[in-house]
This record gives sequence, structure tokens and C-alpha cells, in this order.
Amino acid sequence: MKKITTIQLQAVKVLTPNGFSHGIVTKRSATTREVRHVMKNILGIVINEQDDMYNKEEYEEYNKEITQTFNEWLNGNADDQSIMDYAGDCSDEQIGLFNAFKMAEYLQKKGVI
Repeated sequence: MKKITTIQLQAVKVLTPNGFSHGIVTKRSATTREVRHVMKNILGIVINEQDDMYNKEEYEEYNKEITQTFNEWLNGNADDQSIMDYAGDCSDEQIGLFNAFKMAEYLQKKGVI
């Protein structure tokens, strides 16, 4: 039997240049912790942990990069592929429309959108 989850969403403001959705209006940028949660636990992307990196500085630079990329994507300044590039060989699936609902719910609870 399939599990059913109710997602509680408030209105989500979407950027719509030329009449097409292009990004989400944010109240603030997502933090590294929030980005890592969304990518790993909502989008299912296996991202690097500190043990996967050569040293702490490399890990911090990686986190800075994924945080910047995610926020650019959220605001419509990067395409889905920029996020999927972090999946590497781990996934050939697309981000998926239905993941957006869970992501929006989480980002609303955190005050990002």
C-alpha cells in the first residue's frame, strides 16, 4: 500500500517573466545546512560529506559552491542540470515536479520562501 503524506503549503510567489515560471521569490538565501537537507533528503541527491573530501577547506569550498548553486537555481538563475550535476553517477533521474512540493513546504517552514 502506498503511503500518503499531506503537504501544507502557503502561497508560493513565483517569478514569471514572459508568463512562464522561472524561479521562486525568496525572503532570504537558503543556508548550507538547509541546502544540504533539501538536496540529500528531499531531492535524493547523494552529496559529499566531510569524510569524502581531502581536507576541511575542500569540504567548506564544496559547501559554499552547492549553496550558491542551489540559491541561484531556486531564484531561476540556473537550470535543473546545475543541481543534477551534484548527483554525478548516482542518479539519472530528473529532479521531478512532485519533489518541489516537499521542498517548498520545508523552505517555508525555514522562512526561506
